Amino acid sequence: MIVAIRGIGPIGAFGTGRTDLAEALDKHLNTTSQTGQHLETAFKTDTSTLSNFVAAKKLRRMDHYACMVLLSAGLALKDAGLSAEEKKETGIILATGHGPIETGFSFLESFIDKGDSLSKPTRFSTSVHTFSASSLSLIYGIEGPVLNVADFDLPFISAIITAVAWLKEKRVSHVLVGGVDELSKAAMYAAPVPHPGEGGCFFILSEASNAAIDLAHADIFDPGAMDPAFLQDYCFIGREMEKNVLTPVMAPWILTTETLYGNFPSSAALDLACAAILQTHSGIAGKCNVNAGRRLGSIRTGRRLCGTIMLA
Repeated sequence: MIVAIRGIGPIGAFGTGRTDLAEALDKHLNTTSQTGQHLETAFKTDTSTLSNFVAAKKLRRMDHYACMVLLSAGLALKDAGLSAEEKKETGIILATGHGPIETGFSFLESFIDKGDSLSKPTRFSTSVHTFSASSLSLIYGIEGPVLNVADFDLPFISAIITAVAWLKEKRVSHVLVGGVDELSKAAMYAAPVPHPGEGGCFFILSEASNAAIDLAHADIFDPGAMDPAFLQDYCFIGREMEKNVLTPVMAPWILTTETLYGNFPSSAALDLACAAILQTHSGIAGKCNVNAGRRLGSIRTGRRLCGTIMLA
């Protein structure tokens, strides 16, 4: 089954939307010698354009993580042109590694300092992982099932696999699936990574294969228990460390993006967005020497497993 990608909503340090990411990717490919250098201490995401999608009065209790979720989803819905009737047959899957981690720690601090009777109730409600996904459903009028996937290693890959399963089962006609994480000093302290970042991307997936980009395959596998030679027909977008995991098969065919939007658990969502843009912008693809016969996708390694998403 080939699933169509009808719309994408990337957000990150590069800006918001398909155009901003395409321009940043174009510039990134012109300065590939900078890949691996620590250009910024952290990659922050600006959500000020969310007011174009959601009224300010509905955002009073939303934290930064929820705002990123709403902005990315709004961009994807606008890009896909999903109608009100189609939204009734749309499900939501939100993937994240840390969720609203800053709000969670803020609530814990108030609980420790003031006790359970005086801790902040609003901070508690918004610190729950499912709050953002539920808010997304209510604000945009999406009536299908809602699922939150939380995993430190491969959250977005797992979400895509689940989204395709929903479409195969005819549970929904469309799936709004995405991965979003926020930058946290606590997470950076506990598990430091080079180029820490935040942001994410939502996608509109549909069964009808009439869009410009099709999802051919998504899988999670153990790289040590199989021959990765079948990946040779693809050019993957991922992180610098992926080259070491799949060497020598994949080493020449991974475009690294650490210095474009940084590292975070669900960054594979933005990797896939970059692959989608390269698939539809031949001029940009030419700059990274993508063979016309090769297909694109995103790749990410966890502690023991590897996840891949391939585009047809």
